[in-house]
Parts: sequence; C-alpha cells; structure tokens
Amino acid sequence: MPSVSPAAVRHALPQEWSQIESMVRLGFGDDEPFLRAYFDHIWQKYPTLVSTQDDQPAAMTILLPCRILPQDKEAAYVYALTTHPDHRGRGHAQALLQAAHQRCRRLFLHAASPSLHVFYSRLGWKDCLWTRKTVLPAEQGPVPQEIPVEQAMELRTRLLYDTPRLDWPLPLQHFFGEQIGKNSACYSDGSCLITVMDARHGTLYVSELLGPDAVKSAQGLACTLGCSQLQYLSPCAPEAPDAYPHFQYFGAAFPEQAAWQYDLN
Repeated sequence: MPSVSPAAVRHALPQEWSQIESMVRLGFGDDEPFLRAYFDHIWQKYPTLVSTQDDQPAAMTILLPCRILPQDKEAAYVYALTTHPDHRGRGHAQALLQAAHQRCRRLFLHAASPSLHVFYSRLGWKDCLWTRKTVLPAEQGPVPQEIPVEQAMELRTRLLYDTPRLDWPLPLQHFFGEQIGKNSACYSDGSCLITVMDARHGTLYVSELLGPDAVKSAQGLACTLGCSQLQYLSPCAPEAPDAYPHFQYFGAAFPEQAAWQYDLN
C-alpha cells in the first residue's frame, strides 16, 4: 500500500506552476520545441493534479479529456505522470492514479517502458492494445504523395470511422497534429495514409498505416526513398508472436485488443 493517500492529491494552484514546470522538465527530458508546444497547448488548460508532500507538489499528472468512438463514451487519458526525484518511492504515483479514477470512470495511459507496464498492471490496469513490430522488404510499386498534416488528419478520421479509438477535443488535435508536422511526414493516394517517422540506415520507420493497400504503398515509398526495408508497429492479438502491450485502460470493458486502434492524433 502507498504511504501517500489520495486525500493528499488536489488540483494544482496558480502559484505552483513554476514548480510543476520544473517537474515536467526533470521527469521527461523532452527537447525545447516539444516543451514549448506542451506549455502553449496543454499546460494549465486541462485538469492538473498534484500529489503533495507537506502541502507542496511532489508528483503531478494531467487528465486529458477524450471520447471513445464509435460508442461515444467519455474518458480521460493520464498524461505526463511524473514524480520529483526527491519524492520517488513513496506512493505518489499510485495516489495520483487512484485520485484520477475517482474523477473519471474510464482512464487510459501508455506505459513507456516494460517496468512501468509491470507497475500499472500490479495496480489493476489492463492491456487493451497489443502491437508487434513488422519488417518488410522495400518493393517497387505505387508511391503515394506527401500531403499536409491538416489533410492527413481529415483523411485519418475518415479511414477510422468505424474503428474503436480515442477522439480528442480540437485544441488537443491541433497539438498532436503540430507534433506530427514537426517530427514526421504524411503520405496518401486518397485511399490510404502512411505516417513516416524517419528514414535512416536503410530502413523506413512508419508510425501508422491506414487503409487496405497501405502496406504495399509503404513498401513502394520505402523503395523510392532509397530504403531497403520498411518497419512499423501494427495492432495484433495478444497471442501473436512478439506481441507487446502498448496501451492500457482502467475502467469499463472495451473492444477486443486486435480491433483496437491506437489514436493519439
């Protein structure tokens, strides 16, 4: 049991924002452009919870509002959960998660490492998306064209119309879209969508493939970009070879893992 009670969790106070900003920088080590976008689009705009030690912030998280489509159910995503290095190991993270669940029945998060996945699982979180890495050779074939991020987001919504996923308010969509525009490129032929993260050492790294012919088009794109192979993560059943739990929930039951589409854009 944690030594910190959920009663020690409260909303952040305006005079504590400098402490919280410092905690974010210590906890995640993101580069300055991402932090600037985070502070501009998210920071102070959504419910920020702090777990306190002597009434001072010791840990924090932000609850991002979202909806589960197509069921249209309210949910929240636990984002930027971190504990100040001086206060780790005292149960602050668990207290924050318990307090978050008191505020929202359906919670989601992404375990950024195997050790964190074990931590969340011990607290009763369940896996709802399993993924596996797929590597395919590049092949000559139809090559989609690069498209603007705004167009890609509209196409993505259409391609995911009947797929269970998380949907975000417009300000958060703009934030995620801005990050996609900075760190990746989007390609489409109108029927598929390919989001490219990087091309290095002969490999084209793709974060998402949508559409019936997306894999074939991505192989053609890899060939055109001078890569010998394509690598991407795709949703799969938990019993699939090399399956890894990528996304977790706490709350009501959700669709089968193989049907779940990870949607943070």
